[in-house]
Amino acid sequence: MKILQINCVYDYGSTGKITRDIHKSLQKNGFDSVVLYGRRQKVQEAGVYKTCTEFEAKAWNVLSRLTGQPYAVTPFGTLTLLHRLEREKPDVVHLQCINGYFVDIYRLLNYLKKNHIPTVLTLHAEFMYTGNCGYAFECNEWKTGCHNCPNQKEAINSTRKGAAAWNWKKMKEAFEGFDDLILCPVSNWVGERAAQSPVLRQYPICTVLNGIDTDVFHYREKEALVLREKLNVGDRKMILHVTASYTNPVKGGKFITELSQRLDSEKYVVVVVDGLNNPPPKEFCGIYYGRANGQEELAAFYSAADVMVLTSYRECLPTTCLESLCCGTEIVSFYFHGDEGEGSFPEKYMHFIPHGDMEQLTDTVKNVSEHHEEKKICCEAGRKIFSQKVMVENYEKIYKKLLEQSTD
Repeated sequence: MKILQINCVYDYGSTGKITRDIHKSLQKNGFDSVVLYGRRQKVQEAGVYKTCTEFEAKAWNVLSRLTGQPYAVTPFGTLTLLHRLEREKPDVVHLQCINGYFVDIYRLLNYLKKNHIPTVLTLHAEFMYTGNCGYAFECNEWKTGCHNCPNQKEAINSTRKGAAAWNWKKMKEAFEGFDDLILCPVSNWVGERAAQSPVLRQYPICTVLNGIDTDVFHYREKEALVLREKLNVGDRKMILHVTASYTNPVKGGKFITELSQRLDSEKYVVVVVDGLNNPPPKEFCGIYYGRANGQEELAAFYSAADVMVLTSYRECLPTTCLESLCCGTEIVSFYFHGDEGEGSFPEKYMHFIPHGDMEQLTDTVKNVSEHHEEKKICCEAGRKIFSQKVMVENYEKIYKKLLEQSTD
């Protein structure tokens, strides 16, 4: 069986690493595996192909602000991708995160639909059923057609009149009449939202939780001790915040700044690892490390911490939480599904509180950091749910079932 994955990036960021992990696991398990991706560096690996130039992708990023159509882009990159699809003739296509200005999503979906290619669509965010934004927040316009988008500039980076409604209609048309399509949201919350969408609600849904490489992300006792000494943590409780961007309002860096001011610096120290190296404001009272030097060092940070804190306003299934649990560190998190958390996490090790409640955040962080579960026990609980092995096994079952159904 040949599986062909399509993702914006490869071996970079959360979806890029997931795509890589599935690709390598499928090869190891005897599948014929191919990956098509569009952005960032060109890699030299068997079965991995970059289909779009950075110049074209960046040019269409700018042009889409004028057209208001971020998913009808890159005609040359799209043609390259479709030619590779035609050449590879996969049994199943697995769509991961396909935004990022590297492919015309409507043309791709119509090609898969027209050629009756069994397709798995992983929902890492909301844009495939909103037709526009990655996170709809409190807006419900995606349920009726986005005719009165309240935040179009933020949603698609364009103010062109009527663009959001056009995008929604175009996405709905692209999905209509798909014979062999299954939706795989990365959390039950995303699946429940997709089931309410006129764009996707007609298709079967099977939640598949993201998985991580637990050969990397596991409790690293020796590295943790070395890191704590390097950071001069001493006997203080280490409060860790890992973020893609400290200054992104959706990620809630301002709450970490306030938390660092509320905690006694002689008993606690807040440590920030930031993927974009965006320094915090001068009011931050802790250790700002910036980007970790590879996944092993990141795993050492999780292992060294007494508690990890997530302050995002919205997430689907945050990879940082998977990594933290698999390294044995419990998490204190604001609700990131509106007024609820995520039931996929083990309740014992994932402590949810109302978003923005700084009193409760401070108290819970103190309590968990001083009375957390033994690291190895928490680590094992995380591995059972969020290992790469479990994720790949679930996808393999779906590939086989989808292919069987399409040949009946």
